[in-house]
Amino acid sequence: MKYKGISLWQPWATLVIDRQKTIETRTHDLFGSLKGQDIFIHAAKKFDNYGEACADHYLGGRTIWTNTNCPMGVILGIVHVQDFRRLTNEDSRDALIDCGTTLRYGLILTNVRKFEKPIPCRGKQGIFTVDIEDGIIIPERLTKNNNTEQLKLELL
Repeated sequence: MKYKGISLWQPWATLVIDRQKTIETRTHDLFGSLKGQDIFIHAAKKFDNYGEACADHYLGGRTIWTNTNCPMGVILGIVHVQDFRRLTNEDSRDALIDCGTTLRYGLILTNVRKFEKPIPCRGKQGIFTVDIEDGIIIPERLTKNNNTEQLKLELL
């Protein structure tokens, strides 16, 4: 079965999987097709210092994420996209970023299922696909390179 997924810079991906960020934002409405679906959250190999500062602001100084303690280049888990809509200032806390002064659209995320062990996988901009067969995750990027490595699906 194929699942769609999105790559997020760190610490955003970890914040989603740790249930501290329940709205993933974009300045475009291209992710509307994900509404109602379960998707993978992939942690890109890039760390966003601005993201760390935003999270720190909205979470009251409780964040300690750095580019050395956030896993990168891995799938962290699965979430359900309950809704996709234009955001308002009232969404800022759940998105961990200002949604009042910049036009933003959001994926409203629920039912977070964190993997026990992050799964190495190359990400991609936009929406990408991951294949699961018989409880085994086969990242499409790996299979395109004829890599036979198969990764077990382990949820916490």
